[in-house]
Amino acid sequence: GNGSVLWASAYGVDVIVAGPFSLGVEGTMTMGTEAGTAWYAGGAGLGLGLDLSPVVISLAGRVGFGDDLWPQATVAASARALFE
Repeated sequence: GNGSVLWASAYGVDVIVAGPFSLGVEGTMTMGTEAGTAWYAGGAGLGLGLDLSPVVISLAGRVGFGDDLWPQATVAASARALFE
């Protein structure tokens, strides 16, 4: 009766733009109640990738909005090596 109730979802898509370049977008949303307080939060992100097989380099950013989040932003960079 007084516990936390949350609903969360995330949607995203990655597409190859041209040659080794890719673009990704995402949207997230969480809403519900926690300790008797209703709240919501969401986010939107954009990512760019460069496939230099066997190494993939990506750069992504995300901004969050909602209760106690605005304006929170993060940026992440990563590289991974794939050997088949």
